[in-house]
Amino acid sequence: MFKRTLAMLTLGLAALTFATPAQAGAPKIGAQGAFVLPTGDWGDFQGIGFGALLNVDYGIDAVQGLQLTGRTGLIHFLGKEIEILGTTVDGPTVNHIPLFVGAKYFFAAGVYGGLEIGPNFIMPEEGDTEVEFGFTAGLGYMIKDIDLRAFLYLPSLFPEGDDVSAFDIMGIGLTAGYRFWAP
Repeated sequence: MFKRTLAMLTLGLAALTFATPAQAGAPKIGAQGAFVLPTGDWGDFQGIGFGALLNVDYGIDAVQGLQLTGRTGLIHFLGKEIEILGTTVDGPTVNHIPLFVGAKYFFAAGVYGGLEIGPNFIMPEEGDTEVEFGFTAGLGYMIKDIDLRAFLYLPSLFPEGDDVSAFDIMGIGLTAGYRFWAP
C-alpha cells in the first residue's frame, strides 16, 4: 500500500514537472555523465557504476531559485570478484534506469541542493528486472551551462529482507553535465 501511494505521489510530481505553466519559463535540457561508487554492504559485491543521464529543469517564478527536475538514463554497474566459502566468483553486472523527479534549490550564486525520487528499473545481467523506488540527495554547482553535482544514491528505499535497510544499499556519486538547450 505504501509503495502504491508513493508511486501516485511520484506520478503526480512528474505531472506537475512536465505541466508547468508557460510563464514559469522554458524547460532547460541537458546531458550528464555519471559515476557511482557503491558503499556499505552493496559495495561488498557490486563494482563501480558509470553511465549517462538526460535531465530537464523548469524554473518556478513563484519561488525564486527553485527548479522542478526530471532525470533518466542508464547507469551500468560492474560486477566485483567475491569469495564465497573459499571460492572466488564474479559478482553480477547490473543496469539501473532511474526515472526520477524532484527539485533543486539555488541558495547561493550557482550553488544548489537537490532531491529526487522515483521508480528505478534494476536489470541484472541474469534474472528478472525489478522496479524499486530510488532516491538521490546532493549538492551541485552550475557554471553557465556546466552542471557539477555530488550526491548520495539510494537505488531502493524499501529493499527486501528483514535485516536490510535502504542505507545498506547506497552509493556516492558524481555527475558532470552540459545544458545544451535553454531557450
